[in-house]
Amino acid sequence: MPYHGSRILNIGKRTTRLSVHRSLHSIFQLPDTRDERGQGLLELVMALGILVAGLTVVLNVAIANTVFNRESSQRAVAASLAREGIEAVEHIRFSNIDLGVLRTSWDQDLAAGSYVAVFDPVAAAPLSWALQSITDINDSKAEFKFQSSAADPLFSLRLQGDVTSGTPITTGFRRLIQITDLCTPGASSCAGLGNVNKIGLRVTSQVQWLAGGRRTTTVEEMMYHWQP
Repeated sequence: MPYHGSRILNIGKRTTRLSVHRSLHSIFQLPDTRDERGQGLLELVMALGILVAGLTVVLNVAIANTVFNRESSQRAVAASLAREGIEAVEHIRFSNIDLGVLRTSWDQDLAAGSYVAVFDPVAAAPLSWALQSITDINDSKAEFKFQSSAADPLFSLRLQGDVTSGTPITTGFRRLIQITDLCTPGASSCAGLGNVNKIGLRVTSQVQWLAGGRRTTTVEEMMYHWQP
């Protein structure tokens, strides 16, 4: 029986050591390295996801600001060009009055119709503006083009109409000026220059440009014949 007793003793020792190991593991909560590696990978993936989401938001805001600034600039240019069209007609009307005997009537060159306003930088004032008749805003003359000045090649003008000198650069902006007659109430017609029934003009200046689609801005003004 000594052999069996020794075997039983050894089994008892191993059982005791296993119990002690399990007791120590439960007391000190020894970590499982495989769980730590999995948790670290999960945290890395989550951090990268948050970073990508943040960068996407910043990029979208930057793009939106760029588009907004460009469209705001284009709207400002269009409003300025529309107002300039009204002022070109006013310039011709005042020139008709101020030049007196040199002009036929207050509404000379301002007959009802559709026009582009052509600026001649070398013409003697006050006749630097003139109107060219066109069919509609899709006419090639309605488009603004950059043209270098003959006097100063480094200075460019934004012009409409027939631009023939140099190599003009298109801008994407178009302007149409429309003039209609304002008649005395009750008058059947007031067509023709100097018609006594014509009391004024309705002038509409429309500018179109492309910015994610066709955009339009319009300015309208009534000009009355107040000169006796």
